[in-house]
Amino acid sequence: MFTEKSGGEDIVIKQMQNEEDEALYLVSEIERLQSKFDYKEIAVLYRINAQSRAIEEALLQYGLPYMLIGGIRFYERKEIKDILSYMRLIINPDNEVAQERIMKLGKRKWVEFVEKAIPIREDIEKKDTESLMEEIFSATNYLALYNEKDPDEYSRLENIKELKSVANSFPHINDFLEQIALVESEYSEGEKKRKGEEGVRLMTLHQAKGLEFSVVFMVGVEEGILPHSRSTFDHFQLEEERRLMYVGVTRAKERLYITHTRRRFLFGRRIESSPSRFIAEENEEW
Repeated sequence: MFTEKSGGEDIVIKQMQNEEDEALYLVSEIERLQSKFDYKEIAVLYRINAQSRAIEEALLQYGLPYMLIGGIRFYERKEIKDILSYMRLIINPDNEVAQERIMKLGKRKWVEFVEKAIPIREDIEKKDTESLMEEIFSATNYLALYNEKDPDEYSRLENIKELKSVANSFPHINDFLEQIALVESEYSEGEKKRKGEEGVRLMTLHQAKGLEFSVVFMVGVEEGILPHSRSTFDHFQLEEERRLMYVGVTRAKERLYITHTRRRFLFGRRIESSPSRFIAEENEEW
């Protein structure tokens, strides 16, 4: 990989402890760079939509504006709103907004849920958030709505698994729902101030094709994410993942950051991470 541009900043490859450290590093670097680059000149690229959740929450927490390109904010995604509606109805059966949403999934599903919600509510104080979520999945057969062989629907299943990561961090259902309500209120506050329009750009590597930014952060460049775990044993899919890596690296005009973690809480479970094979390959060319 070569460029006609002479000089420039070295590529920064950074290993972090976990996804939270990664997101905080991202925030601190963006704040530091803001004196030289407008927010809209900075992009954060990731392989899968579910990765946006931790990044969005860190940016919201520190008041940094952002805009999702070609995507929807994590807690506004259909599958996430559906599951949250089920969970809110477990706590408050009279929640009319949640009732209306679940009814739109079908009258039969609504009737089945009303019947099965009674045993789910039993001894609710003894159940953690993730267990309640699993009971809802079992009672409603909600996950069967999505075909994992379809890329778009598989992405929705990945988002649902990422919601389980949040559930694991907030084992009490009320704390879980309060945390999400807080994030949702920050969404609304950002919309009122129209902060996103000039904000940092967040997008998947697929959505970054054809775009360029002064500063690019590629996050989660790890085995199982980039390349995606579904591509590891398929030569042609692996080559497509390698092209995505190339797309990400070549989006940066001035500065490029590549981050990976030692361990990551992803899809509802803690995993030990290893740097993507593509980092070593690209290093040979750099």
